[in-house]
Amino acid sequence: MDRCLKFPDRPSFSRFLVLMNPHIPSSFLARYYKSWFWPERYAIAQNPNTEREICEQLTQDPNSIVRAAARDNLK
Repeated sequence: MDRCLKFPDRPSFSRFLVLMNPHIPSSFLARYYKSWFWPERYAIAQNPNTEREICEQLTQDPNSIVRAAARDNLK
């Protein structure tokens, strides 16, 4: 995971894959839920380890795919 943090302001495919992983701790997911890169927010919205509060915030995301994933995760 540390290699994904080498450039914390620059999204990467590696970080996207890490955020999709259902075994990633919620504390790591919480670091990136405000990412400007919508695929990262989508990965966090659909991840079962994402805290409910963050999913609720992502239901208001500007991107409809992120919103839908967050709503589905809250079910």
